[in-house]
Amino acid sequence: MPQVLVPVIQAIGSAVVAGGITVATAQAIATGITLLGGLALSSSQQRKAERAARSQYEASVVDRMVNAQNALAPRELVLGRTRKGGAAFFQTSIAPHNSVFISVLALAGHEIDGVEQIYFNETPISLDVDGNVTTAPWGRTTTESASETTVYPVTNLAHTPVANTLTVTARRQVNNSEGGEYEMKSVDFSLSGNVLTINSIDPAYTYYVNYQWVQFISSARVFIHLGSPDQPADARMQLLLPGTWTANHRARGVAYIECEFVYNETAFPTGLPNVTAQIRGARCYDARSGATVFTENPALHMRHVLMHPQFGKRKSLTLAEELRIIAAANNCELMISYTGADWVQMYRSALVTLFGAPARDVLDDLSQAMGGEWAFAAGEFYCRAGVYQAPVMNLTDADLAVVQRSGDSGASQSPIGISPHKPRAEKINTVAARIWDQAANYLETPLTPYRSEALVEVDGAELSQEVKMPAVFYGGQAFHISGIMLRDGRDPLTVTLPFKMRAYPLELFDGVTLTLSRYGWANKEFRILSRTFMPDGYVMLTLKETTAAIFQYGAAFQPEGLAPNTGLPKPWEIYPPVLAEISSGEGELIVQTDGTVVNSIRVTWAPVLEASVASSGTVEIQFLVLPDGDWRSVVVPGDATEARLTGVADLAFVIIRARTRSTLAASDWSPQVIHQVVGKTEPPPNLENLSISGSVLSWSLPRRVPDLAGFIFRFHYGNNLDWGSAAPLHTGLITESPYDLVARPGGVVTIMGKAIDTTGNLSLATGNIVMDLGDSPIANIVEQWDFRALGWPTSPDGGLLAAGRYAQYTIANIFSSERATTATYVAGGVFQTAAVDEPRFENGQLLIEGQATNLLRYSQDLTGAGWIGACAVNAAAESYRGVAFAEVAKTTTGSSEVRGQNFGAVTAGQTCVATVAVLAGTKNSAMIGLYSTAETWGAAGSGSAEILEGPGAISLFAGGSAFNFTGLSTTVPTLIRITRTYVSASTGALYIYPGSANAAPVGDSMKVAYTQVEVGATPTSYIPTTTTPVTRAADNVYVSESQYGYTKSGGDLAANALDSLYGTDDQSFFGADLDPFYEAGSYGQMVYVTNEVPVSKALAGSIMTLATVMQGVDLHIDYRLSGPGSLYGTGNDPFYGPDAAPFYDGPGAWMPWPGQLIVQNEVYQFRVTIGAGVDRGILQQMVLTVDAPDMEEQVDDLLVGVGGTLIPYTKPFTVIKNIQITLQANASNATSAETTKSPNLAPKVTAYNAAHASVGGATVDATLKGY
Repeated sequence: MPQVLVPVIQAIGSAVVAGGITVATAQAIATGITLLGGLALSSSQQRKAERAARSQYEASVVDRMVNAQNALAPRELVLGRTRKGGAAFFQTSIAPHNSVFISVLALAGHEIDGVEQIYFNETPISLDVDGNVTTAPWGRTTTESASETTVYPVTNLAHTPVANTLTVTARRQVNNSEGGEYEMKSVDFSLSGNVLTINSIDPAYTYYVNYQWVQFISSARVFIHLGSPDQPADARMQLLLPGTWTANHRARGVAYIECEFVYNETAFPTGLPNVTAQIRGARCYDARSGATVFTENPALHMRHVLMHPQFGKRKSLTLAEELRIIAAANNCELMISYTGADWVQMYRSALVTLFGAPARDVLDDLSQAMGGEWAFAAGEFYCRAGVYQAPVMNLTDADLAVVQRSGDSGASQSPIGISPHKPRAEKINTVAARIWDQAANYLETPLTPYRSEALVEVDGAELSQEVKMPAVFYGGQAFHISGIMLRDGRDPLTVTLPFKMRAYPLELFDGVTLTLSRYGWANKEFRILSRTFMPDGYVMLTLKETTAAIFQYGAAFQPEGLAPNTGLPKPWEIYPPVLAEISSGEGELIVQTDGTVVNSIRVTWAPVLEASVASSGTVEIQFLVLPDGDWRSVVVPGDATEARLTGVADLAFVIIRARTRSTLAASDWSPQVIHQVVGKTEPPPNLENLSISGSVLSWSLPRRVPDLAGFIFRFHYGNNLDWGSAAPLHTGLITESPYDLVARPGGVVTIMGKAIDTTGNLSLATGNIVMDLGDSPIANIVEQWDFRALGWPTSPDGGLLAAGRYAQYTIANIFSSERATTATYVAGGVFQTAAVDEPRFENGQLLIEGQATNLLRYSQDLTGAGWIGACAVNAAAESYRGVAFAEVAKTTTGSSEVRGQNFGAVTAGQTCVATVAVLAGTKNSAMIGLYSTAETWGAAGSGSAEILEGPGAISLFAGGSAFNFTGLSTTVPTLIRITRTYVSASTGALYIYPGSANAAPVGDSMKVAYTQVEVGATPTSYIPTTTTPVTRAADNVYVSESQYGYTKSGGDLAANALDSLYGTDDQSFFGADLDPFYEAGSYGQMVYVTNEVPVSKALAGSIMTLATVMQGVDLHIDYRLSGPGSLYGTGNDPFYGPDAAPFYDGPGAWMPWPGQLIVQNEVYQFRVTIGAGVDRGILQQMVLTVDAPDMEEQVDDLLVGVGGTLIPYTKPFTVIKNIQITLQANASNATSAETTKSPNLAPKVTAYNAAHASVGGATVDATLKGY
């Protein structure tokens, strides 16, 4: 902004105070926020006088909380809501003993809207309806005692008693002698509030009432007067100060409070408090409604100041002025959330100033509070709030009046002034605001400096300016104003231009747009700071650049400003290309002349628009291969839009950047982009149009693949699209379509194909055929194995052995169990009985045990034969794993009682083990031991004890095998094991003592179940007994040779039932789209492994075909070589392996069955797997066919002797499959001829007569067929 305007501002300020119009040129300059953000920081020498005046004004509003004791203090103008003290214009003390101090405090020199809160020091106080302060320590309660007498049934007491403190006693005189005797008694009463009711009144008695009551004492009182123009004198002050405070002491037009303080050491330990009040200031006229109301609107406050006789001294306003104030007021009341939680008016103000202060200073503060500007020009008031205002006119080159022509054809040129920059000394990037903060009880508070990190970084240092905001009381609003200051200060462009009369209607602070081609401005926004009508008939406007973002709360800070300065291109300013796409997949592969395929990266960008680059410049692409490569460059012409980068490996990470160059400059680099090279890792496309005709496959690809290696085809029997588990249809790679499979599978099959590239990547999806290919073609002479007709033979190991280990199948499918007796096991928490030969499972594991005998009799009945001792035995409700407990109780005292059983003879060195389950009865302890008739409890160390389950503790009672068990539970059984090794031959016994083995009270009891004694140190599963000991036979488990998840049923092999959500690992998790996700009832996987099938040398080179008929899903057929051929490896393998290796490794690995196979002189074995699922797997038919090479020989006129004749053939048959005989006419009476092929390769023909007797002399023709 031009420096010449500063004196004008000073002149305007003086004019406002004087109330006249002294600016003849009608210029006007804004003060307030724009001034503070711009001119207030410049030209310090020229503004020194103004700052001195401003400092004098600010000194008058230093501390609003100070109470001045001055009856002649100047009056104050209070606008908005604030907290303040005032002038104590009257103070005195009154009787008794001057203990009451009175202070009258003026709050404002005019009527106010209300007093919201009184503060003593910094404590907000509460008042009752009588003006008493009820807030401690100035208002408090004391408990007082009171006594009253009555003779009435109902009495209103002087005070309301404290609850439970009132007593009533009755008293009467019993004789009338002097100093007579009295009788006293307590009486019944009821109390409601302070109303006492004595239930029964006796007139002879006097009733004495005693109680405590709460007294409220206030040491301070406050009375409020709002300062109306007709305010009467305070009646209380007239009563307290007769003759001193009269009816004429009305303080009209002065808002004040009268404070009384009663001397009290507790209430005023440090003297009288400083009294302040939060008040609502003057009511202001609002032209929008025509009402005079309280407001916090800065624009309405400015109007109030203008019209105030002590400030602006205006008598009236023009309609245009009112409309400007209304517009600013509306903008101030726009709602905003500074914190994100509250919504308040954008601009509010509160101000306290002395009567007679310069109106300019007051308007500055109010204008600052609304982030705006004000001016006084040509007798009118202008103001604008700090919000964006849309332009009202567009000025162009055609509107300029740079050249003025006179009547004598002369011409003159008006000067143009442009100030584009601001010196560093005038820049700020941090605002340290001070406000009268509402959040701090309206104390003057320095806020956290509002700092722009972006501006500080560009400026190289913090350039801070302290700014006082006397009319601002909210921190969020102060930060918003600070942001406007910083953003507006970074758009300093100011121009002074002459315009034709089209610009005459424009006013101060109007927004305009300028379109001037000379400066590259297209609709650039400006705000009018001054307007001068020149005598030559043109309008001189001073304009400052602006934009909407300056006034947007929270907008970013741009060091170069938010308003665009020019649209002209700068030749040294060129920009990097905008990278559009980076690709490096299959489409970017380059096939070199020698057939080698190399990777490339294609980088594309948008066309470069700078003519200096596109016409004669270049685009440079640089790339760096991570982690430690060097930057490499590719340069293309400036008008190019793509480049190729080579020399990068598959999956390499590459950083790419680009820039442009002209003949004058180089741009900055574009943002670098990281890219992972796809290259030859991109899979080839999926096969299309896959079909089969006979054994010929045909297919196509949708596009050419530079690095194509070939194709792979696999198949499934049935409808199954699982590529991973499919069997290969060929060996090696197929390189072109069509392809003759030669040998192919038969029946319903799914054929799948994928393309594969030189890196090994496969197509993402398969090309598929699902169709019935019919039976595989075979010739006439065949060798067949019908496995159903053979009774489904299996291999010796059932196919379980794989690489010397058993394959993983469900345990129930791979073993059989034998056991000569029943046996117990635990299932569901109770004992179950397994039948003879039935396997036992506990906790998901197979239970296998040797033979064992429970030596006790009546193991579940302690009253049975064999049990001895005086203890009583009673039934009990509890059980251990389904075995009922029996209660064992002592019946006498003075001697120990026992329950026990001799279990028979023991030998020297023999070990026995006892198991017993116990529960606490009336006692939670027991003594249990293994006894010997020869050694009693044995020597120390001869036995041991252990708690296998449940609670309890163990201690040795006697010898080595008698133990105390304590801490037994009445609900949780304890399973006990006791082991003893006998030193000498004797009779062994199990003894059980309730409580202990010592004398005990009658009724001591415990509960016993599951009694068992066995030979050996390890207990086995429970063996229940009755009249005699019982022996459980040993478990014998055998690995099955033929049963693997199936059962023979009507000649078929059918899968066993199995509840299972999942099938086996090689099955697809999902079925067909319409299949249910989960079926509870399903069938397990079944696996059938054939016996070994030898193929003779004569059949080598023949085609082998396997035909199956089955039901179910996921049919897989595998084969392996099991004969001597698998002993030897390939021709180049060594005969012997390492020394530690076995000579013979067993059968070869399983391989997927390809449908047909050219056989070798080998032994073959087949494995058929049908998957688990809802559909039961059933193998109904399985026939192996070898299409042998045909051999045929004709033997004519063979003479047949009695008893038969061998057929003399000459060809080298290995197997003769068929012999056809033709009997010629003869004289031997032969009517038929029969042949036999056994022994093989020695066929014999015999002629028979009608009685089926062999005859000689017949002649036959024989045809032999075989291979």
